[in-house]
Amino acid sequence: SRERVSRHWEELSKKDVQAISVFDRKYPQSLKNLLRDDAPLVLLCMGNLDLLNRKSVGFCGSREATEKGLATARGSAELLAKEGINIVSGFATGVDMNAHRAALASGGTTSVVLAEGIFRFRVKKEIRELWDEERTLVVSEFGPNLPWSVSHAMQRNRTICGLSQAL
Repeated sequence: SRERVSRHWEELSKKDVQAISVFDRKYPQSLKNLLRDDAPLVLLCMGNLDLLNRKSVGFCGSREATEKGLATARGSAELLAKEGINIVSGFATGVDMNAHRAALASGGTTSVVLAEGIFRFRVKKEIRELWDEERTLVVSEFGPNLPWSVSHAMQRNRTICGLSQAL
C-alpha cells in the first residue's frame, strides 16, 4: 500500500539507507555486465557507496569450514585488503565473517551483501569493535523487511559475484 511504502521510505531515510536503481550512474557496472537483465533493479545500501565500484574480491564459503579453510579465508582477505582491494561477502559465520574481520583488522574495506532485508541488519559482535562506516558497505537487493531464506542466499551469491572481479 502507499502508506506502507511511505513508512519504508521514511525509515530508510532515517537510517541513512540509499536506494540505487539499475538506471542510476552509481549502480555498479560490473553487476549489470554479469547479470544483465537479472541484475537487481534496486540496491539498498548503508555505508561507503564508493565501495560499490572499488576493485573487489568476493568470498563465499561454508559456515562450518575447517580451521584450515577459515585460516585461508582470513589470510587471503588480509593480503587483499592490504593491497587496497575491497572484500565482498555475505554475513554468515564461518568464511564470510572471517573474511570481513580480517579485512577490517588489517585496515581494509569490506562490503556485506545480505540475504535479507536491510532493516534486519545488525553489526555482529564478532566484528563490532572493528566496524567503521567509512570502510564498510551493507547491500541488500531485497525488500527492507524480508527475512533470510535459502533462495535469497543463492540469489545474494550471484550479487556477490557481480560486485567482485574475482571470487
